[in-house]
Amino acid sequence: MNSAKSIPTLPETGKNLTLELLIILALAVIAFVAAGQLDLFERLHGFMEDHEDWELDELLILSLYFVVAGLVFSLRRWRESQRLSVGLRKETERLQAALNEVKLLRGIVPICAWCKKIRDDQGFWQQVDQYVSEHSEVEFTHGMCPECAARKMAELDRDL
Repeated sequence: MNSAKSIPTLPETGKNLTLELLIILALAVIAFVAAGQLDLFERLHGFMEDHEDWELDELLILSLYFVVAGLVFSLRRWRESQRLSVGLRKETERLQAALNEVKLLRGIVPICAWCKKIRDDQGFWQQVDQYVSEHSEVEFTHGMCPECAARKMAELDRDL
């Protein structure tokens, strides 16, 4: 399993650009209608005629560019946060599924000091490997450490 998974990215396509432009156009239409309802154009025109020397038409166009740029920037940031939110939700679900698979042994386990058998909840004594396999998802393979192998070989040589 690759532990360094990256969050998938969405490719930039013409479809996304078209959607952005349609949203900006819709926002511009809404702003135009709202301005018409409030007579903002007439007020702005009157203000510009009163203060012609301020070159307000250039300032108005510049501010309009800033508004459009702000809308585009905000839309892109919103889309990026949505994409990251989806990626974060998927990663959280994956981690939750992995956590659900983890099975832990907890508490005090009574074990024989001599033979190392473990007493289960019903009072029966079981081998350590059998008990752990039943209470977790661990499987054991059996082998012999070098010390036990040497001891067993010495016993076998002595018995022969």
